Amino acid sequence: MKVYYLVRRLESIPSCIYNMQMLHDLDYEVVPVIGSTSDKLGVLLEEFNERYIMTSNPDFNSSMDKIIFSLKYKGFVKNISKLINKDDVVFLGTADTAIHVYSAVRHCRIALVLLELHEKPWFNNRVLRSIARSSDCVICCERNRSRYLMGKWNLERLPYAISNKPYRMSQDRNMKNVDITVSQVVNEIGSRKAIIYQARHIHFADELVQLAKAMNKLDDSFVLVLIGEIDSEVTKDRICSVYKNTICSGLLHAPKHLEMTSYGYIGVTVYQETTLNNMFCAPNKIYEYGAFGIPCLCNDLPGLVETVGIGKAGVCVDWNEIERIKEGILEIEKNYQMYSENALKLYLNEDNCLILNGIMNSEFTGEND
Repeated sequence: MKVYYLVRRLESIPSCIYNMQMLHDLDYEVVPVIGSTSDKLGVLLEEFNERYIMTSNPDFNSSMDKIIFSLKYKGFVKNISKLINKDDVVFLGTADTAIHVYSAVRHCRIALVLLELHEKPWFNNRVLRSIARSSDCVICCERNRSRYLMGKWNLERLPYAISNKPYRMSQDRNMKNVDITVSQVVNEIGSRKAIIYQARHIHFADELVQLAKAMNKLDDSFVLVLIGEIDSEVTKDRICSVYKNTICSGLLHAPKHLEMTSYGYIGVTVYQETTLNNMFCAPNKIYEYGAFGIPCLCNDLPGLVETVGIGKAGVCVDWNEIERIKEGILEIEKNYQMYSENALKLYLNEDNCLILNGIMNSEFTGEND
């Protein structure tokens, strides 16, 4: 039995890579079928003997380019679908992938993987609901999302949940032989305690300004480090003008960003309270922090309270109150050893390989422990 893992665009979706690697380590023959990928993530696919990659680093200069790319990928998948046997399994690795290519593989055994809660546009929900009802199983990345979608889409069974925990990542604090950009930032941090915030795109300006205001009330032993591509100079200036001890590393492509993360003292996870996707967030960063024993400073959303908060892997505070943010930082500093140990437990106690193996046994191989 082969597992064909379909992802339309892999440029910034490490969770798909983690799932492929876990399936590979569970002794399944994994066949990635990728529309486009970055060079850095493409290297991680080289361990798979059979793989199909349509293009690398595509240029999308217009909406028409995106439409043409989508049509080409659907044709690409349709040709490969001729190789898929009745005993093989197809993983639709993202909702976007499923929407574009489901019709080309609908005759196969399918696992639908949903990494987001798609509230808009309305027709995405309608299409995904139909695909979910027809799939052999649905996998979400957080338990509340599974429960919500079962009710919203009237599914017969509760979707499985596999967290966005990184796989095969180093747990070495203060990594050596790091990227030159990381080395420069580390030298700039010096002996100060780095409070880090990491994201592919940094655009939560209001939330980070709140953090900057709170850190202004602390002594100079702390430094704020922003890891990621800041959407605009205006956003950058807003944050840096509030807190002078701010360092912006710029974008570090996964998994290189973990080199910088390994130097953190406290890791920040904060989301705007505007969408269900944010309220029931499923951040990989809490596990990336936890792997290094870095406590988390979070806002008090359900998806964070039920993981970081309950596990005492950090503190969850009302982000509207600057004083609460400051107190959260000082609370972590005061009981750092406890929060650090619990952050590591949060990472170690989540066995996604075991969960995924159970899904495969229950749904596709017929082996039940």
